[in-house]
Amino acid sequence: MHTIFSIQTLMLFLLIFPGLASATQPPMSPAEHPLLTANAVTYDQKAHTLDATGNVTVSYQKRWMKTDHLRHLQEKDLLILNNNLSLYEKNKAFLMGERAILSSDLRDGVIEKVHLYINGDQSTISGARAKRVQGRYGVIEQATYSPCKICSSKKPFWQLRSKKIVWDEEKGDISHHHAWLEMGGVPVFYTPYLHHPDPTVKRRAGLLNPGLTSSH
Repeated sequence: MHTIFSIQTLMLFLLIFPGLASATQPPMSPAEHPLLTANAVTYDQKAHTLDATGNVTVSYQKRWMKTDHLRHLQEKDLLILNNNLSLYEKNKAFLMGERAILSSDLRDGVIEKVHLYINGDQSTISGARAKRVQGRYGVIEQATYSPCKICSSKKPFWQLRSKKIVWDEEKGDISHHHAWLEMGGVPVFYTPYLHHPDPTVKRRAGLLNPGLTSSH
């Protein structure tokens, strides 16, 4: 059986379908629930799945997410997002991707073909695949770190290409694993490990954010 909601805004969604919140968590007040907005929502009572389409937005605490299509697997408490995915964390980062499987509180999951913009400067991290862990760590595989804006048509003068980049949002740290410094697209320097503050850190002793004037 399918139930279809054809509305512009579906508020306090979890009050209607509480399965979006983990059964292991204590009950939350309405203000603590994620909020969903969409052009249309279909709920399959037999399969315990929900599909939201058209200008889909989910907001929860300081995080919000936007996509063309969202599917919620109620029994597994997972969100599957397809097409034009955007994930924003207030005062922290803006992320774009193609497809994602996330926990309903947006703290854990996997995102494909990622472009991550960290607030504080114009730097971006791009990668084939990213893992979000505990709402704190971002682990980007086959990654590049560039000083250029997202979607810029110009190639960066320099960038770091790494097997893996780990961003600790809580500490404001970025670590590069097995990284090459490329200048004009040509690898010029290799290091097995490089660590520096992310752009949100204003002042800190030690290695500064990567730049042509801080190569060691």
